[in-house]
Amino acid sequence: MKTGFIIKVLCYAVTPMILGAMLGCAPKLTREVGQLNLQYNSPEQQGAKNDKLIALVSPEVLKSQNNGQAHSQRNANNPFLSAMLQQQMAESGGINTNFYGVYEQNYSPQVRTAIGNGIQEMLTKKGFNLAGPYGTFDDMAYGDKKKSYLALVPVLNLQIIDKVTKNDSTGLTHIHTIEGVISIGGELLVNLIEPMTKERIMSKRINLSDFNISKAYVKQAKVGSSGLMFDAIASGSELSDNSDKALTEAINEFYSLAMAKIDKMISVEEITSYSKQVDELKTMKRF
Repeated sequence: MKTGFIIKVLCYAVTPMILGAMLGCAPKLTREVGQLNLQYNSPEQQGAKNDKLIALVSPEVLKSQNNGQAHSQRNANNPFLSAMLQQQMAESGGINTNFYGVYEQNYSPQVRTAIGNGIQEMLTKKGFNLAGPYGTFDDMAYGDKKKSYLALVPVLNLQIIDKVTKNDSTGLTHIHTIEGVISIGGELLVNLIEPMTKERIMSKRINLSDFNISKAYVKQAKVGSSGLMFDAIASGSELSDNSDKALTEAINEFYSLAMAKIDKMISVEEITSYSKQVDELKTMKRF
């Protein structure tokens, strides 16, 4: 009698879990989505107008070979390295932590535009007249090059470095957890170029690693099936993924600090001090 009673209790307890698994119940995933905040307002007072016309060129974006996606593309034709990459993906439970790939696909165009807008804001506050922005330096017509004092060309080489601190999987429920810290590296160059001769007049470099930007993240996922019983158990789990929020927070901090640094680096006195050199270059005979 007791045995029959226990069996009935087990059936009542287990059957809902099995039915839940059969109905495709999945663990509850809380995904925190970040938001870009790429607005720069120069703290400087509006400066006196000067007669120098600066041509703005949209930032040139370099793809760093230190980013995971670049490595993947470069190693795609190497069977040994491809196997290693597949093994790494398997060890991470198939969870994608290619932060640079996410950045490039979702956020890179907005960052590029925002850098151009930020520089336009600070040059306007410094009293310069502006032309552009031009998509590339070569988009400038001859007349634009001739009448522009200098062209300002930013170059961004952004590195997103992922340091994994935990890579763990629970064997019974196949719930995989990756924890880590992403940091920002690379450099941002601001070049002033005489448009007619393409002579570089000034170059300012910002080492992005000096900002010490780092954001912790956790990313969890249910990977594969572990059978009806354990899938049912896993269906009651609460998983989290704040990787996108960590990435956007790192981008926002990089942008804010980089723009403030450029604003301090660029001075009216220095830019106008090149007048004699620029005039000489513009009168050079070109073949």
